[in-house]
Amino acid sequence: TIMMGVYEPVIYDAMKRMGHKEYQFVFLYNRMRAKERFLPSAPRYLYNLSPYEWYHLFGADYLNLTTYFHGTLLALKSNVPTIAFDTCSLEGDYTSKVEQLMYDMGLSGYYNSYRKGITREDIMNQIDSIIVHHDEMSIMIEENMKLEAKKAVSFFERLDRTLL
Repeated sequence: TIMMGVYEPVIYDAMKRMGHKEYQFVFLYNRMRAKERFLPSAPRYLYNLSPYEWYHLFGADYLNLTTYFHGTLLALKSNVPTIAFDTCSLEGDYTSKVEQLMYDMGLSGYYNSYRKGITREDIMNQIDSIIVHHDEMSIMIEENMKLEAKKAVSFFERLDRTLL
């Protein structure tokens, strides 16, 4: 899936890199430029989805590209390798939710920040890496999600004891 609120020329590079015949690309937020929407190889544009449809769609993904925290989280919850683009523009030493999540999940190499600069070559290398290591990455994501769930349970148990 492609869930990006900012027009990204790199999307077209990614589609060329992965090939139109092997993969079906799905846009969840913005559609392509008007003249390209009617090409036979144009990605599908889905909208008006229920929360359950969103969840199931992410579960069927092979790869997710997103500028949204919830797009990152839904994909990772479904064990889908994700390339996250952080649009946070705050100055200084700041760690965004997306950056922290990708770091905690062992996926910092697939986190891209507009503040730190993003190159097309880096994105293409990330896509190539996911294609080559897809199954191992999905397993790693699943294991790391279980660890994060244990951390959350521990946090809420401690919070519960503190509030009593």
